[in-house]
Amino acid sequence: MSGRTIRIFLVDGEADGLRTAEIMNWTGKAIQVPRGMAKRACADRDEMTRTGIYVLEGPDPQVAPRRRVYVGEADSIGARAQQHLAGKDFWSSVIAVVSKDENLTKAHARYLEARLLQEVTDAGTWVLDNERIPSDPPHLPESDVADMDGFYGNAKVLITTLGVDLFTGALSEDETIEVRDEDILVVETVGVRARGYPRGRGFVVLEGSQARADETPSMPPYYGDLRRQLIATGVLVADGSSYRFTQDYQFDSPSAAASVVGGGSRPPEWRDRNGNQPLRETEASVIEEPADDPEEERDSSE
Repeated sequence: MSGRTIRIFLVDGEADGLRTAEIMNWTGKAIQVPRGMAKRACADRDEMTRTGIYVLEGPDPQVAPRRRVYVGEADSIGARAQQHLAGKDFWSSVIAVVSKDENLTKAHARYLEARLLQEVTDAGTWVLDNERIPSDPPHLPESDVADMDGFYGNAKVLITTLGVDLFTGALSEDETIEVRDEDILVVETVGVRARGYPRGRGFVVLEGSQARADETPSMPPYYGDLRRQLIATGVLVADGSSYRFTQDYQFDSPSAAASVVGGGSRPPEWRDRNGNQPLRETEASVIEEPADDPEEERDSSE
C-alpha cells in the first residue's frame, strides 16, 4: 500500500476542539465536532451543510467500557445532527465525511452508509445504535460503485485517524496480508489452540483458530460481551468441544485476543510458533549496540 499524507487542522487551536482532516490530492474531507460545539458548527461550518455520511460516537451507558456508535447519511449533515442533539444522549462527538467538490449525491451517501454499517456490524466491537441495517448497498452504476469504493476507503482512513476506530474486527479481503511463518504466534490453553500476529495497533487471530467453549465467572464483562457478539455474528462457531474462528479477526490488543480465546480472567500468553518465547519478551528485546571500534577510539584521542 502506498503512503498517504493526511492534514489535520485544529480549528480552535485545541486538541479536543473542532478538527478537520484531509488526504492530500483527494476531494473528500472529514470534520469532527464535539457535542458541545455542534449547535454552533451546524450553523457556521460549510461542511455541515453538505451531503455525506456521519458517525455519532460516545460511551455506551449500559455496556461500559464499550463504545456506542450511530451511522447515518444526510443531504444536510448539520440539520440531521441538530435533530440528534435532541434525540440521542450517548454521543460525545460527530464525524462527518463530505466531498469538497459537492459531487456526492443522496444515492452515493446511502451506498457509503450501507457499506459503513455492514463493516461496523461485522467488526462487532462497537455497540451499534442503528435499529435498521441494510442487507445490501443500494444499486449504483458500475462507474459510480468504483468511485464510491475508493471514496469509502479514504473515509475509513480519516475516521480512524480522528480517533474513532470502527474497523478493528473482521478483515476484508483487501486488508488481509501475507504473514511469514516466523511471525506467527500461538496460544495453547485448556485444550484449544489459536494462531495470530500483531498488526498495526491491534492483534489478528487467524481463521481456523480455536476458542474455549465456556467461560469462567470471573471473566471481565467486556470480553464476555465481545465473545457473545462474535458468536452472534458468526465469527465464532461451535466446533466439537470448542469454538472456531471462521475468518481472520483483528482485536484491539493481544490480551483482548487471548482473553476471548481463553475465556478466563487471566489471558494466556502468546508465544512464538514453537510455543517458547512469550510475546512480551519478544517486544521487550532490544538490538544490542555494536561494540566500540578500538581504531575509532584511537583516532579520536589523537
